[in-house]
This record gives sequence, C-alpha cells and structure tokens, in this order.
Amino acid sequence: MGGDRDFDWQDCVEGNMATNVPGIFAAGDIVQYEGKTNLIASGYTEAITAVNKAHKFIDPKVTEQLYSTVLYR
Repeated sequence: MGGDRDFDWQDCVEGNMATNVPGIFAAGDIVQYEGKTNLIASGYTEAITAVNKAHKFIDPKVTEQLYSTVLYR
C-alpha cells in the first residue's frame, strides 16, 4: 500500500468498510463491493459506517452506533 499505485482499493473493502489492512477503513468512489450503488448518498452512508467501525477498532469498549441519525437532547 503506502505509495503503491498498483494497490486496488476496489477489491479490498468489505460491507463494514474494512480493508484487508487491519485498522484501515475506506468509503466512497474508491471502493467497490457486492451490492454497492454508485450514488452520492451511498458514499455518505459508507463514510458514516467507516468512521463508526474505525472508532470501534480504536476503542473496542465503545458502544457501536446502530443508526446514522442521533437525537441530541
């Protein structure tokens, strides 16, 4: 990976936005997976998933967010 321009991000992402490199998550046009729709809205959802999974990877004790919307009181 690193500066390797031959690295194919499209083949290394799972539905949880995890790559084949532990702790590296990806989202948006750079990734492809089965069932993906190439829409802007999909990219936003993927980004939310990637951030939440990265947070869980960094701090396994954190409660995983189930929805992309949160009510603040």
